[in-house]
Amino acid sequence: MDKNLKKSLIVALARELDITPQMYQRAIKVVNGLSNYIQNSQKESKIYKQGSFRLGTTIKPCKKDKFGDYDIDLVVQYDIGKGRVLPEDIKKRLGDLLKESNYKNSLDGEGKKCWTLNYSYKDETTTDFHIDLLPCVPESEKEKLNISPETYRSSAIAITKIKDKNAKPYEYSWDCSNPAGYAMWFDAVNNSRYAELKNNDKKRIYSANSNLFESVDKIDDAYTRSPLQMVIQILKRHRDVMYLHSEMADYKPISIIITTLVGKIVEENEVVQNNTYDLLETVLKGLIFYSSLTGLGKTSDFGEDFKTKKLITKHIVDGKVYWCIKNPANSKENLANKWNESYQYATEFFRWVKKATNDLIDILDRPIDEIKEKFKQCLGEDIMEIFEKNNFGDLPKPKPLVVEKAPQPYNRNGF
Repeated sequence: MDKNLKKSLIVALARELDITPQMYQRAIKVVNGLSNYIQNSQKESKIYKQGSFRLGTTIKPCKKDKFGDYDIDLVVQYDIGKGRVLPEDIKKRLGDLLKESNYKNSLDGEGKKCWTLNYSYKDETTTDFHIDLLPCVPESEKEKLNISPETYRSSAIAITKIKDKNAKPYEYSWDCSNPAGYAMWFDAVNNSRYAELKNNDKKRIYSANSNLFESVDKIDDAYTRSPLQMVIQILKRHRDVMYLHSEMADYKPISIIITTLVGKIVEENEVVQNNTYDLLETVLKGLIFYSSLTGLGKTSDFGEDFKTKKLITKHIVDGKVYWCIKNPANSKENLANKWNESYQYATEFFRWVKKATNDLIDILDRPIDEIKEKFKQCLGEDIMEIFEKNNFGDLPKPKPLVVEKAPQPYNRNGF
């Protein structure tokens, strides 16, 4: 496939996976109503977005996943000193408020860290979503001193956590988190590289949805997508489909690791591609570099020429393997802790990276029918519309030359 067609195809794919402006507006209307209710009822609270909904990397659920929906993560932060309240009291404070309101009909059972509200729509223009509400208080000043880089310390929070869901009654503890700091880091990377592209995207969005917006200037950044965001969306969908009915589903790569590694590869390379296809190829090549770590190698064995060699580290201490992927908003937090509980997490991550490279990059050099079939298998049938909406067929073969009387001149198209 021609390079320009590859670029167009990958962008079309990402846009097909993204939630639509209509879906976003419907969700944000629910979010605003819920936020107003909580903040009016509990004056000491403030609510803000976190996770993929905050970062602009949300994707539609795959249609063949009958239980699929997309998640909206909200932080419910209470302005109460951590030393003045127990974690179970904060969890109960939010849960009781939801249970005594109309929201009780959508309320799921108590989660390990969150309360969850489920929303279901039956028309064809929307899809189901759920809202995870994370109760918390500001982290103590003492704990904040342990957070590095210092830039993100002020936004750290103490979240509630059930130690063991199988043990009754539940025992609760505090855990440190910093979703606002993480979003600050992600925005800094995204806006420093792709601000101009995101502004151009507003024009495209307005052209296709002029009935929803008064003008281009009224389009919030939440609607726009940069190559960084689109690469993450594509990788997340490929991950979701690969592990949908897999016996290894419990070990599938988690979104925060995917998002962090893609963002760090962009952040640490001097030259960043300004189109989604080139960036996707660069990211997957960068991640494949680490696949040798699943053998006997250690990070220290890597050559000095690879700029991002420390994104995933592997050390062996007293015969025990120790993996580490640092949270960019808190270098003391290891996002790969589960990899140290079971080596299978690392094995599955790199197996997924290799398959994603084959399914999303290598396949684009094959005939269009093979590309369609591969995308259908690895991304879901619902994305096949991109081939109907756009002309992604193979380039036409040259027409045969027709020469009536040699040496009569003819043009290269044979007419």
